[in-house]
Amino acid sequence: MAASYRVGIVGLGRVASSIQQEVAGYAGRLLLPYSHTHAYAAVPQARVCAVADIDSQKTAAYVEQWEPEFGEIAAYGSYEEMLQSEDLDIVSVCTHAPLHAPVTQAAAQAGVKAVFCEKAMATSLAEADAMIAACEEHRVKLVINHTRRWDPYYETALALIADGRIGNVRTISAHFAGVLLHTGIHWLDVMLMFSQSPAAWVTGTLAPGADVASDAGGTAYVGFHNGAMGFIDGQSGPVFEIDVIGTAGRLRLSSSEAEFFTFDSATRTMVKRPFPLVAYPRSGMQGAVEEIVQCIENDRPSRSDGHVGRAALELALAVYASHASNGAKVHLPLSDRDRAVLSR
Repeated sequence: MAASYRVGIVGLGRVASSIQQEVAGYAGRLLLPYSHTHAYAAVPQARVCAVADIDSQKTAAYVEQWEPEFGEIAAYGSYEEMLQSEDLDIVSVCTHAPLHAPVTQAAAQAGVKAVFCEKAMATSLAEADAMIAACEEHRVKLVINHTRRWDPYYETALALIADGRIGNVRTISAHFAGVLLHTGIHWLDVMLMFSQSPAAWVTGTLAPGADVASDAGGTAYVGFHNGAMGFIDGQSGPVFEIDVIGTAGRLRLSSSEAEFFTFDSATRTMVKRPFPLVAYPRSGMQGAVEEIVQCIENDRPSRSDGHVGRAALELALAVYASHASNGAKVHLPLSDRDRAVLSR
């Protein structure tokens, strides 16, 4: 019989459960399950047995909805009480970003096997470092929810890049509407994944009128150590896509389609090719939970561990640092670990 892992969820906002109903009718290439709870329900080895939220109406509604699926679910008014009372294997951290660090550290100290933390990982590099240190000290698998790391279309695109099908990556453009940490962090993480190289420098600016202490949109150029260049367009309106151009081809992925091109030397043009068939189109959220189980059982790190989450956070914070210096080029790693940006 497969092992069963007891799951506790901290914070019952949208991503914990209700976002699934919001997106279920969306057009485009959107895979379900989409929330933490729905993903756990799709993985037989996981069972939600406890939740914590300061809003008792949310916990009551959650228990009523999900006990038919999981069996008895204990409800708590604080994560401290839940961690003290329950013997948990996995904790999902679904709070706003300022609570990610204290909840993750408390869960690690309580002896859980894995923490599945929402993005952005933290509000500062100092917080991120404390989360990583706590999890490493207590041998806890720290997994940051950069969902596209497990999305089968992005997995396929990464395999095409790694196999040299578009040649050497030269430019990566990420377009999104919203703010750099809460929304844009997904695309910054994909830039890092597809570049296959750490970021070396950033020059950028925040959206006009932005509060430099709060999450905001912005634009920036990124230089990677392998010579690739990136463009962050966080003010593009209703466009969510990433465009990767290499010396021999191109990939473009959005919420609605995935496109693959190769360079035809005879005509000197990019020719559209069939995007490889995705044989197992499970969602990124389900893939994340499946990998968490594998990380526990095989004692290995996640493809989106704390260090990966920190790198994406540092890239976003570098835009703030450049903005504070009138768009000057900022080199990574950042020396200021205490710069904090309030994100939800």
